[in-house]
Amino acid sequence: ASHPFQKFFKRGLRVALGTEGPLHFHHTQQPVHEEYGTAIKLYKLSGTDICEVARNSVLISGFEHQVKSRWLGQAYAEEIEDNDYDKSNVPNIRLQFRADVWNAEYDILNRKVNRKNTLAELDDLVPVLSASSAKLTTPTTTTSTPPVAPRSTLRSAGSRSFTQRRLEQVTFERVDIIGPDESGTSGRVALLLLDALELRSKYTSLHNRPLPWRIDSGSMRVDPKVPDAEALMVDGIVALRATGDTQLPESHYSYAEFVSDLNFIMDIADDPQVNQVAYKRLQVLEHKFGMHKGLNSNLEDFCDTEDHRDFYQTYKIDVHVHMSSGMPCKALIDFVADKARNHGDDIVACSTDGNPLTLSEYLEQNGVEVEEIDARMLLASNFERKADSKGAKMRSLLLHSDNYMGGRYYAELIKHEFTNMEKDAFKFAENRLTIAGKSRTDWDNLAQWCVSHGVQSLHNRWTVQIPESYGFLRSQNYLHNFQEYLANLFLPLWEVSLDPNRNYQLAHFLKHMAGFDCVPVSGSKGAGGMPTETPEQWTRDENPPFAYFLYYLHANISALNTFRSSMGQSVFLLRPHCSDDAGKERLAPCVLLADGVSHAMGLDSLPSMQYLYYLTRLGLAMSPLSSANAREAGEYSKHPFPVFLRRGLNVTLSTDVPLALHLTQEALLEEYAIANKMWQLSPTDMCEIARNSVLQSGFGHEELKRWLGDFYFLSSSLGNYAEKSHCPDVRVAYRFEVYHSEIDYLESVAGNKSFRRYMLTTAQENDIVREVRMRSDHERQFRALVTTRSTRAFSKYTALTEGDLNEVLQVPSPRSQAMVAVTRRSPRSNRTAAERTLTDALSEFIEKAKASGQLSPSSSGRQRQDSGQSPSGLLTVAKSPVVVPPALVASPTVPRLELHAPSPGRSPAKPQGSGVPPPLTDLGLSVTEAPAQTQDASAEGAPAKSSAASAASAASAASGSVASSYPSIPEVLSERQQQQQQQQPGLSERAAGEGL
Repeated sequence: ASHPFQKFFKRGLRVALGTEGPLHFHHTQQPVHEEYGTAIKLYKLSGTDICEVARNSVLISGFEHQVKSRWLGQAYAEEIEDNDYDKSNVPNIRLQFRADVWNAEYDILNRKVNRKNTLAELDDLVPVLSASSAKLTTPTTTTSTPPVAPRSTLRSAGSRSFTQRRLEQVTFERVDIIGPDESGTSGRVALLLLDALELRSKYTSLHNRPLPWRIDSGSMRVDPKVPDAEALMVDGIVALRATGDTQLPESHYSYAEFVSDLNFIMDIADDPQVNQVAYKRLQVLEHKFGMHKGLNSNLEDFCDTEDHRDFYQTYKIDVHVHMSSGMPCKALIDFVADKARNHGDDIVACSTDGNPLTLSEYLEQNGVEVEEIDARMLLASNFERKADSKGAKMRSLLLHSDNYMGGRYYAELIKHEFTNMEKDAFKFAENRLTIAGKSRTDWDNLAQWCVSHGVQSLHNRWTVQIPESYGFLRSQNYLHNFQEYLANLFLPLWEVSLDPNRNYQLAHFLKHMAGFDCVPVSGSKGAGGMPTETPEQWTRDENPPFAYFLYYLHANISALNTFRSSMGQSVFLLRPHCSDDAGKERLAPCVLLADGVSHAMGLDSLPSMQYLYYLTRLGLAMSPLSSANAREAGEYSKHPFPVFLRRGLNVTLSTDVPLALHLTQEALLEEYAIANKMWQLSPTDMCEIARNSVLQSGFGHEELKRWLGDFYFLSSSLGNYAEKSHCPDVRVAYRFEVYHSEIDYLESVAGNKSFRRYMLTTAQENDIVREVRMRSDHERQFRALVTTRSTRAFSKYTALTEGDLNEVLQVPSPRSQAMVAVTRRSPRSNRTAAERTLTDALSEFIEKAKASGQLSPSSSGRQRQDSGQSPSGLLTVAKSPVVVPPALVASPTVPRLELHAPSPGRSPAKPQGSGVPPPLTDLGLSVTEAPAQTQDASAEGAPAKSSAASAASAASAASGSVASSYPSIPEVLSERQQQQQQQQPGLSERAAGEGL
């Protein structure tokens, strides 16, 4: 921002832009375009300005006169009237202005020198020139004295209670603020925030998504049709009813209860004390990050250079981009030009008299010349003027899926864009398609178009955006009430979820779908207040309030997710659109209901909402280029993205509408590049932003494991694989520790009340790692047993599998029976099917053992009962005490700043290869605070015992935190085999002959 280019250009110097070193400073294949694009956004240059700069680059270049004439016209250096506008794109009025200003300045100097060519006049002139020159070349700099920091003390990180639960294998200098709170209102504010976090957990508990650490990637998904069941819309929410009109269980809160909870969140947003405390805490978080970078930036940078990592090999996802505007403008113009020149005979439309029109006739009828097609004609976005008839008709031809051609051109454009995206193995996207809710056939039409045209890619997941256009549809008599609108959106999804064979195209489309987005429609306003009408009673010609709209979206998506998850089908996220000028009326409902939001610049002026978004770890997909071009937003430099990043909010970058805003083929990289240059982001910052985009996305469990590591769902650096995310462990550990420090602070000022945490604690991660290791041990035992048998002999041995499952589970499950049936039918897949069957059996057995108390978690330190979901909305262990770290101990002195030196020692290796982490004693997890867990971990790391009694005694010797009272898998299979041999004489002889 301090570069003098803008000053030089405004003062009329003949300046141009260059790249100097694209290898070091640029991120795209078109570094010159990237340089011009950055200047446009940074200095708010107009189209004429940037064309003048480009013309200057030609004039000051060393190319021959003939080349310059070909580029700018024959008389490019002569009279202004001879300016060839078609080539230079600089209007005569701009060139005339530059010439007039230069001539005026020249005349002033000439008159002064020629009128009195005396020393006195020259003496008068020299100070003027000197002052002007100094003003032009000397940048004004301001220096400010940094505030005096409190005296810091350097001491070992292990000398403080809070650090006992840190992941000490990540060594870096830590900064903590210790002391009493000076404001007497913080206790009341903390209690209000506690209630707000509990309210969000109440609604997120309805998502019922599978826990990442309990997803078996090898298990078979069985999607049976539910017999004699149908989906009906009741009070705006789909209810599944079975035979005899018996309603199956529903899991949602009433609208009246939601209104009460929302009013509480709105009161928090308006409370001046909450805003004051929230602003102070956000400032503390921001300054903490500055201290961290000052102390550890060399350590983070060293991690990048040590492992030869860079931003380009970091997986990044564009989580907010509209498919109809998802391609660069140049690509769209080239596509139209190619079609017009080489495919003019394509039948693209129908005339008013019913005759088909070719592309050439269509363009001629609408008065469109190929040479005049530009971005202005094709663009129709919220911050541009209303498109003319030519532009509207061209968009309908090119960027709609329901036109006369059946969206063929649109599909070709998308596939071309997917091909370009697939060239980069580390770039992915979640493009948005629209379902208007106009009729129940909308989903069928969209799915048929996608499947028939092959519009899909492994680098893309679809997000369905629902425009808030009920008022328009109602005014056009497409709908009778709001409930019919909701039925059009969700009943088709229930029908295909109940029976995927009913519409295989839609079932296939849903497998490639990540979630939902609701988008405000430009020019349409929703009703104010919170209505009391049911959706069936809402018959007005205006949109309901956003909170009303979002509640019914969330209730229906949650109910649908619950059913689809139980059937082994994919589930969906809800990430609504909060425009840049959105206030608390749109941001507050998202605190309760959303999985993430887009834009949300309004958080910058609402400290209480911003602090809640930090505490709940809500994902923010921000598009600074889009916001800078919107009418209601300020300049790019004023965008709050870097402030949010420094404070630790879960932010990432997205492109929104590349057609309107980006100049290169790599729109996402261009977004990152401009942010990097504008805000001086470090490589670690860039990789952290990219990692956030992957975690916010709706891609599947297997993709996230491949991109971020097997334990990506853990909150600490234990879940960070730096060789994949390229984000150093130091940064991940810093975010983890600062978040829990902030919760500890709130707990201390709230009277040591337990807060809901939306990051996993160390104790919870211990339990997860222990569970994963236990399952992996049993799977490894069974795999070793299976691989020693021949396929032919094993086909007969699988007859024992059903009995083995009955003995392990005590009650056979439908999925287990289905897997056994598949095993018997397909002898060639016996080994894989039986192995998957036992994997499912072990998962169910572990859950039942926990519920019955057979698996008792460790009980050291301060405990609390946590029934239902964990603070992160992921961990569900009913009635299991969770180890909670002690809160910050208040100091009787004034608040002070403490600087903790990195503790000595090497960092243990991360889990590698098999996905099974090393013993817990090597990970440094709560070793000081929970010695029983450490002993238990070492006991689990020992070789498996050959009998149940020996396993139980070993566990008892290791403090008894895990009860191993059930027999091992080889024992169960061996005992079952002996029983079968006693019942069927001769089996052992046949088995021995076949190598069993």
